[in-house]
Amino acid sequence: MTSSAPSGPQRSLTGIQATSDSLHLGNYIGALAPVVALQEEYDSFL
Repeated sequence: MTSSAPSGPQRSLTGIQATSDSLHLGNYIGALAPVVALQEEYDSFL
């Protein structure tokens, strides 16, 4: 049996769901900043 590495960039899917209509500092630090940091390595979908 052989295993193959995935072709192309891997994907990152987040389950971010806002609790209100506004973006606040807690949303940015807790959820959005890590996604922004990973977008260079992964295809990110919010």
